[in-house]
Amino acid sequence: IVVLMQDVYTDLFGQPPTLAALHAGLECGTISALYPGMDAISIGPTLYDVHTPAERLEVASVEKVYNLVLETLVRIAAQDAAGAQT
Repeated sequence: IVVLMQDVYTDLFGQPPTLAALHAGLECGTISALYPGMDAISIGPTLYDVHTPAERLEVASVEKVYNLVLETLVRIAAQDAAGAQT
């Protein structure tokens, strides 16, 4: 899923995404522990000053994440459909 989303991101936005491994209290580790071997990633819009009174969201980044997820799902569905035809 990481490679697919990197490809989709690059196709949509004309540059590769920045990848980072963070300890940010996300659920990926917990879910992955329950389902060994399952791919998991965490993505989201750009946030600033998280968990402070000044926390804010870059609104334009929400649309980017939406488009990234939508196109990724379209490509997964196309791969599944192609696999079902073989």
